Amino acid sequence: MMMKRVEGVSQHIEAEHRYAPPAKRACYEAGRGPSANEIVVLPYEVHKWSSYYPGYHPRNIKVNAPYDTSSRWMANSNLPPQFLLLKLEQPAILTAVQFSKTEHDHICRLRYAKIYGGLREDQMVELGTLQLSHDAQTERFSVLSREDEECLQRSVPCQFIKIVPLQGYDGKFHFVIWHLELYGVSSPSIVVPAQQRLEKYLDDEAMRLCMKFLRETRHSDVLQKLMDRTGTSLEDEWLTSFYRCLVEREDFHQAEALVIKAAEDGMFDSFVSQNSGKLKWTSIKTIASHGKTTRDDLCWPSGRTGHDMCVDSERGSVYLFGGWDGRVDLGDFWRLDTRTSRWECLSANAKDNGGPAPRSCHRMCIDTERQHIYVLGCFYCWETASERIEPLEKLGLRYTPNTDREFYRYDITTSEWTKLSSSQTADGDGGPPCLFDHQMCFDSSAQLIYVFGGRYGQVCKDKKTDGCYGGLYVYDVRADTWKQLRESSGCGQEFDGSGSSLELVSRVCHGMVLAPVPSGGNNLFVFGGQRGDLLDPSGLFHCYDPVADKVDELSTIPNPVLTNPEELVLSPLQYALYYGGHHCIYDPERREIRVSPTVIGGDMLNCGGIPTHQGKRMHNFLWSYSLDNLHWKWLLDVQDPGPACPDAWPRPTVMYSMVYDTCAKVHYVFGGKDFIHQNERLDDLWKLTIERPNRQEVLRRAIFDIRKLCCLHTAVSDLPGAIRYVQTEMASFIDKENESEVEELHELCNTVFQTAHDHRLGPASETSPINLQRQRSALFEQISSYFPQQKACPRSSLKNVLVIDKKVLDQLE
Repeated sequence: MMMKRVEGVSQHIEAEHRYAPPAKRACYEAGRGPSANEIVVLPYEVHKWSSYYPGYHPRNIKVNAPYDTSSRWMANSNLPPQFLLLKLEQPAILTAVQFSKTEHDHICRLRYAKIYGGLREDQMVELGTLQLSHDAQTERFSVLSREDEECLQRSVPCQFIKIVPLQGYDGKFHFVIWHLELYGVSSPSIVVPAQQRLEKYLDDEAMRLCMKFLRETRHSDVLQKLMDRTGTSLEDEWLTSFYRCLVEREDFHQAEALVIKAAEDGMFDSFVSQNSGKLKWTSIKTIASHGKTTRDDLCWPSGRTGHDMCVDSERGSVYLFGGWDGRVDLGDFWRLDTRTSRWECLSANAKDNGGPAPRSCHRMCIDTERQHIYVLGCFYCWETASERIEPLEKLGLRYTPNTDREFYRYDITTSEWTKLSSSQTADGDGGPPCLFDHQMCFDSSAQLIYVFGGRYGQVCKDKKTDGCYGGLYVYDVRADTWKQLRESSGCGQEFDGSGSSLELVSRVCHGMVLAPVPSGGNNLFVFGGQRGDLLDPSGLFHCYDPVADKVDELSTIPNPVLTNPEELVLSPLQYALYYGGHHCIYDPERREIRVSPTVIGGDMLNCGGIPTHQGKRMHNFLWSYSLDNLHWKWLLDVQDPGPACPDAWPRPTVMYSMVYDTCAKVHYVFGGKDFIHQNERLDDLWKLTIERPNRQEVLRRAIFDIRKLCCLHTAVSDLPGAIRYVQTEMASFIDKENESEVEELHELCNTVFQTAHDHRLGPASETSPINLQRQRSALFEQISSYFPQQKACPRSSLKNVLVIDKKVLDQLE
């Protein structure tokens, strides 16, 4: 959970009235304490720490000295695990954490941290993740969503608070915390009920662990007496019935019927919805509609960067226009038939048909209802005449004398272009200047086009003058009018009193989508981007409400793959995201925003961009942000098909273009530049799908595993019957297109034929009674994981929580 920043906090102003100011602290010290649910400053001591650099002791964080650069804790490293463990004077409910910083501009400012809390230092829970701004302002982060008495009593009581730095603004320097203040409620009338609630939860979980152990060891009579005596249930009644059928009675037929009933009742839906899925790439190698046999012919677009695409999902069409092939800007216009995977060249040069001149770094959007495509912007570079061409080519730039802000509309039904405007600046009609590297979204319900960011003005080869940044504009299609919603803004952040930032930082190379919100209407979601040589705003994820003219900062990306709180949660993989060039798409069915990285495809480990995960190479990934639960997920493919499958994914590619077909549920990726061979522009076309199990697939897997186990049990006493079972119940059930299931069936056949011999080997045999029972118990654990955790028995085992004492172990007979 991302902790919400409490706005309006400064080093130079007194804390808000609900927090204890110095005068009220004096009252507390005199014995006149706060009311029951009043929030006060929580005194603490620095109990433990991971490391510290000489001269920068952890206890320095208790002193707020913003002008003293030595008054700070600095870890001896910027690598995890680094932490500070704070001990409160008495148990309390933590409500907020406040970070103060030095007044001087400093390179060691902290960017991300996690907060943990609990009554014991070895039993803590995560309270949230926070993101600090890159400035000198004091920042306070709220731990709780509400601060009423009911919410306080249901919160986690804390005696210990653990601060775990995750990432600084400059990854080369050590983690630093200047001053830390904790706020919360310490009144016994609030804290004691919270402690009692926590103790009851721990008692119930400990009891359920004992119950699970008793059932596993077949002490059913003791288990029943314990359940009757305590009134504690081990799990949902359905799972108890399923356990008796599968594990105790070996009634596989009834177990299968119970699983089918559970799927029909929607018990697997939670597991399906929370499954992140796996990425699958497919290379499109078919020829285009003219029937040519090579890509060199007109039927396939040439390799390029700086192009843009839009998609009409209902009609199965992807449109491509323009780009830069490394020498000249392109003006060709293409349509991809997604049903046949064939390209059709609509125009070799759109300018000859009344359309835009060759260009790159423009943007396109589509009105699928009226069958209109809109094109805005282009890259340009101003240089003096004496140095305008050859030096620019060496820098990868090109000379573009035309700086008109040409705004075009293409009618798909009539194949006609219309120039809507061509003014050089926004003075004429209120629209944006000639932009490049901006973003554009179409609101079909309101018939509005939103344009945000991008650059305009002079771009010189020395990069000292990088032009200006575009603001936020809206074009009303019906009225044919432009309106500027937000002016171009810098990197500073200003806030109003409502907790909403007044400034949407202008940038380039960002991602932007339009998505509906529960309150009604569509909001703009802006992710990442770049400004100048640095990426100061890129770690931000914003939501803009056009009706209220309000900007909210959403959570940035925590890493859900690394679960150890002392591991690096923001890895170099996320750092690669922060260098711009992301693509954002919106999936309306799943209500999620997906973000692709700067570099996609290929063996990223060998490119120096991506680390390993669990010993495997991470070749491809996407981020997914759910608008329902406001959480990020990492969609990852760690499979390595080896050198025999060179077309398993794209080669490492940057500056590509991506669109999403909502009907076919397919991402289309075209073009870009080879990340390794920088001069090579690519004409590769890929389909990217996310394979997620649905309810029927989860049910099939459960039935398949039940039948496999049934077959092994049958083979112990009736080998011919087991062979017939494989031929009828198993062979007809598997998916012949699924190679893993076919391989499993072959392995099962081998196991069945060895069963009679193995069964005579005794307890070591795979089909001995004790091992068969373990397999039934393991299958029960696997199927119970498809249920919500609150319905299933504890995932852990009583044996797993025991600590083995070697001295005691050595004394055992």
